[in-house]
Amino acid sequence: MSEEGSGSACAAAEPAAIEQMFVYPVKSLRGSAVTRREVRATGLAGDREWMIVRADGRFVTQRELPRLATLGAAVEDDMLRIDAAAQAPLHVALACPGDSSFESAVWDDRCEVVDAGPEATRWLDAALDPPWPCRLVRMRRGFTRRLAKETLLGEGSSTFFADAAPLLVVNLASLAALNDKLRENGRAPVGIERFRPNIVVRGPAAFAEHSLTALHTREGSFDLCYPCERCVVITIDQLVGVRDRQSNEPFRTLAGLNTAPGRPGKPVFGVNAVWRGAPRILYSGESLVAQAVSSG
Repeated sequence: MSEEGSGSACAAAEPAAIEQMFVYPVKSLRGSAVTRREVRATGLAGDREWMIVRADGRFVTQRELPRLATLGAAVEDDMLRIDAAAQAPLHVALACPGDSSFESAVWDDRCEVVDAGPEATRWLDAALDPPWPCRLVRMRRGFTRRLAKETLLGEGSSTFFADAAPLLVVNLASLAALNDKLRENGRAPVGIERFRPNIVVRGPAAFAEHSLTALHTREGSFDLCYPCERCVVITIDQLVGVRDRQSNEPFRTLAGLNTAPGRPGKPVFGVNAVWRGAPRILYSGESLVAQAVSSG
């Protein structure tokens, strides 16, 4: 591993490890913990390859429908399965039977998608009782999403339907610091699921991830590109799909603890990241080397 400095700066390296990994087969639905998973330039295999949209193609998340958190999703052989309480699971072929694509978007990023069909729409309407019909879609085969923040993530970076980047890396010590502050303020602690990470690391000090440039594995590395600014989703209990509008926690406490540089009141938690290297299997417990740039 190279440890080149620039000017008076030198690379400082510290040991770390992968504590947990999560994938979210359908954007904004409940995630699944995994102990091994292939990582690619587009993120963890199977992560957010499906999305729910309105009839006009506008993407839907827990911001509008908090109860999306109560739906589970998993890939079984060549099928996507979505589960909801009190109704039979929905099964959709991974090949996605739709033969015509239409345009959708994730924020400012244009996407060409294929509809999973009317059965999926009927199932989602019964499970969610949304104010408008919902459609289940996946990316059109062969389409590459151009990311609006490509200058921060690196030229040619792409992913499926994640909000901003192929990967979201969070630090276990930062969660502990936030929960300490919540308890100090008389509030209940929260779990890591509130922040919907892909990679949870242990080793770095609380919020030290914002001064790291990379997390190196034995083959390849995570480039840590820019902090993840949080929204109201972190106030939604991921077990019951209900937003805490009264206390607005943990958003309120995080806003006083760790904010985006130059943006008072805008809390950040975790770092948007990209994988640099060939596709390979990652494992929970795998050793990492955390690299930061410090003045020497």
